[in-house]
Amino acid sequence: MDYEDYDDEVPASQESKGAVKISATTLEYDTQRMFDSIAARATASIVKACGDDIRKAVSESVQKQISEKVGAIIDKRLEEGIQKHDEWGTAVGTPTTLTALIGKAGEDYLGQRVNERGETNNYNYKSTRLEFIVKKNVESVIDYKMQGEIKKAVELAVTQAQSKVAEAVAKLIK
Repeated sequence: MDYEDYDDEVPASQESKGAVKISATTLEYDTQRMFDSIAARATASIVKACGDDIRKAVSESVQKQISEKVGAIIDKRLEEGIQKHDEWGTAVGTPTTLTALIGKAGEDYLGQRVNERGETNNYNYKSTRLEFIVKKNVESVIDYKMQGEIKKAVELAVTQAQSKVAEAVAKLIK
């Protein structure tokens, strides 16, 4: 038997030390220590092989739990009443919800008066931001469609011109 064949062996773990005692006349072994050693090696091997999958599963589970808990807190806050106060701490107006405040902020933003570039630094502007956004989108759609139509018209004019030139050349050659 060649000892070089055993170079790839895994060194004995600390749990397995002392599990087997060999003397000239008897072979003694501690089954519990051997079982613990085998279980430890198997566990380490399984964890090493499945470590990335385990980390991924744990991460997904934690992310799901966090998302559910935070989502519940946000939903509660969105529908919970909010009371505005003045600088002395006195309640002003009727209580409202965060959802209503967000909607009001959106309405205010879209209702701001803007110039032809969408800027809000003057009170003499005639259109609202919503009108500006709609106008820009309509103009961009029209521009896009017109570019296609202009391209088709140019291509048609070029082919017609080419055919007229070809006819004129054909008449000259005859």
